[in-house]
Amino acid sequence: LKGYEAGSASEHDKQSEESTEREKGHGKSGKKLANIEEPNDILSDEQTGLTSRSKRRPHRCAVCGKHFIQKSHLDRHRMIHTGEKPYGCERCCGKRFSRRIDLIRHRAVHTGEKPVVCSLCGNSFVNKTTLRVHMRIHTGERPYMCSLCGKGFTQNGSLTIHLRTHSGEKPYSCSHCGASFNNPSNLRRHMVTHPEQAETLAASPHHRNTKNFACQECGKTFVSRRDRDRHNRTHSGEKPFSCPHCCKSFSDWGNRCKHMLIHSGAKPHLCPECGRGFSERGNLRKGPPGVGQHSSECIR
Repeated sequence: LKGYEAGSASEHDKQSEESTEREKGHGKSGKKLANIEEPNDILSDEQTGLTSRSKRRPHRCAVCGKHFIQKSHLDRHRMIHTGEKPYGCERCCGKRFSRRIDLIRHRAVHTGEKPVVCSLCGNSFVNKTTLRVHMRIHTGERPYMCSLCGKGFTQNGSLTIHLRTHSGEKPYSCSHCGASFNNPSNLRRHMVTHPEQAETLAASPHHRNTKNFACQECGKTFVSRRDRDRHNRTHSGEKPFSCPHCCKSFSDWGNRCKHMLIHSGAKPHLCPECGRGFSERGNLRKGPPGVGQHSSECIR
């Protein structure tokens, strides 16, 4: 009997081991299951993400690897790498663009059309994108921060120019004397010091700071007709720009816009010491030594 029991136990253990092995390789239905322990069959999160993205955006740029939903979007993106600009301005400026929408926006430069108006100051703009950038003046938002000194800017281009003050880079050079500058506006301002270049500069689209417009009253010269006309109002006393809220008039549109901030309640100029906001930059004054740019009201 003991021999029978020992034999039965041995047989039972063998059957249990075989049953366990079958369960590892089969499901309840008897079908063989995939061996999920094989490392080659396991997709990483990164691989899964790439596969999913490729399905959603099947068109991939061979240069930078960026994916796009439609082939037309990829074709348009490629122009960034090739430098192709198929959309040219029909006017005499000859500017070209890689996107049709950019050409449409550019045309407004020639027509003077500015259909988008700021509800706070009444300033008008060519498109909503330009308006959004302008609104940062009212809100005080400066999303582009310098990582070296912490100074903020409303536009990325302004940050790029600012970074050159840290790096010392001056990529804009005067072709006449070799002087270098960190931004094109400083170069144009410098070119006025070369009067012998006046005729060449006047014909060049890159040098528009030549003062060809003279005031008939005092002889003062200006870069543009608009600046000359603005100056002429100091002689005539004309104030064509009126505030719709209080009927106050101004000779300059920019001054009218600054005045409108009083009615809107916007205070874009912040005191760095206490955070108090002011509608005009002029209200921020130099404080005592060590205080820096600070409002006279704040340091009382």
